[in-house]
Amino acid sequence: MRIVILGAGGGMPAAAVETLAARHEVAGVVRPAEAAWRGWLRPAAVRAGLRPPDALGVIAHRLCVREYRISSARDPELGALLLDLRPELVCISTFPWIVPIEALPVPAINLHPSLLPRHRGANPLFWVYHQDDRSTGVTVHRVTARADAGEILDQECFDLPRGFPVDKLHAECARRGAALLARTVDALEAGRASPTPQDETLATRAPRVQPGTAMADFENWGAERVWHFLAGLCPRFREPLHDSRGRRIVYRRVLGFETDAARLAAGVAEPAPGGWNLGCRDGFVKLA
Repeated sequence: MRIVILGAGGGMPAAAVETLAARHEVAGVVRPAEAAWRGWLRPAAVRAGLRPPDALGVIAHRLCVREYRISSARDPELGALLLDLRPELVCISTFPWIVPIEALPVPAINLHPSLLPRHRGANPLFWVYHQDDRSTGVTVHRVTARADAGEILDQECFDLPRGFPVDKLHAECARRGAALLARTVDALEAGRASPTPQDETLATRAPRVQPGTAMADFENWGAERVWHFLAGLCPRFREPLHDSRGRRIVYRRVLGFETDAARLAAGVAEPAPGGWNLGCRDGFVKLA
């Protein structure tokens, strides 16, 4: 099957390109355009170890898959580009924009890193931790006019260990998602796909969270849950915290937690050897 992949970069679309190219024809990869200054700075930042290599670009180059850039989902070049590439199917993975249906000349499917209809939106992994999910997964669904709401074509669930680093979760979603996407494409090509409508009563939203937004509920969350949330997302997200005098504190590591300990004010960080103890409903979280 001839496929075009839409992806922003990172591990998920890179794994999708590599896996699909092994069994199908990948006609091209469409990505968001980046500012010129980013293109100049990226190689230097990679060499300095300040950011990882462009995984999608590396894979596309190695497999001789051409990359195309568009300025937005409303870019008129998108529809024309897809017509020129003549795909039989469009596969989307971590693309930052909702693609207009009218721009798609053929059916499209999307790989989403959550168990839809749970956590529809741009930031599902954050909300997996915030909502204290004990399991998560990846979903492939049909693309419709509503974001992440199309019929489910396939889905895989797996357990989420407590305090599991979000970067490792992203890598696990990329690995499992690429295999799931390839299996779905095979099923579509063979006419074996069995679409299942999403249950709207179970749908939750996963919007982006602005840095510096307070998100933890220290009054109602236990120390173990706070530890899981902070440890899992650090350093991608850091909860804004203050000491008893209202001064901002910055933590770099989440070391552990204690329950049934001396009561500290919920959400307040108190000095401790080597760092801070952060008060919760039933104990505290150790930070450094």
